[in-house]
This record gives sequence, structure tokens and C-alpha cells, in this order.
Amino acid sequence: MVLIAGGGSLVEGLSSPSGSALFGGRAGMLAVVETAGWLPAAVALFRGWRPVAWTGPVAAVVCEGLRAHPASASALWGPVLTTVHLVAAAIWFGALAHLVRVGVVRRWDARFRATCPEPGGAG
Repeated sequence: MVLIAGGGSLVEGLSSPSGSALFGGRAGMLAVVETAGWLPAAVALFRGWRPVAWTGPVAAVVCEGLRAHPASASALWGPVLTTVHLVAAAIWFGALAHLVRVGVVRRWDARFRATCPEPGGAG
């Protein structure tokens, strides 16, 4: 969003952002919606509304799919490809973060360690 407001320059986007560049084109409006999509998620998590918290990130992922460069190659399949790719990456990253969290929390639990194979062992 800062790059769009600066006309492609990070320094210009930080020092003197252009509102017309940000709100004047499709890419700028999608970047605003994408960034604003995280606000409802943060509010929902803060308020304890977990079932509603996914709506903001989903809106951000769809906007990124519409804004990304494959959309210029194919108006239909480019956004679909980018959106599916970002959803798959988010699921993979979430599963990895959960696995690391469970491993750290339960690393000294005797019942959990009994299910883990010995390092260098046959199984």
C-alpha cells in the first residue's frame, strides 16, 4: 500500500504519500480493502468472536488474488490461481505453527514423549 501511494517508491510513499494514487486506481483500492480486512479480524479476536475472525483475512486473500500480477495474464484464472495458492499457503503455515506450538508445550510430557520415536532408533 505504501508503494502504491508513493508511485512505486518506498521513500516517496513514506515521506509524501499520494492519496489520489492510492484511491484513484483499482490496485490502490484493492490494497486499501486488503489492509482494512485485517481490522475486523483483530477486533473479532479481541472481543472473543472467533467464528467471525476469519472473514477479514479471507477478504484480504481475495483482494490480493484480484490485485496480483496473474490477473493481468488471465482475468478469470489469474485471480483464482493466486487466491487458491494463498489459501493453501495460509493453511500450511497455520498447521506448521500449530505443530511447533504443540511440540513446545508438550515436549516434557511423558505420555507425549512415549508416542515419539527415539532419535536414531528403529522406530
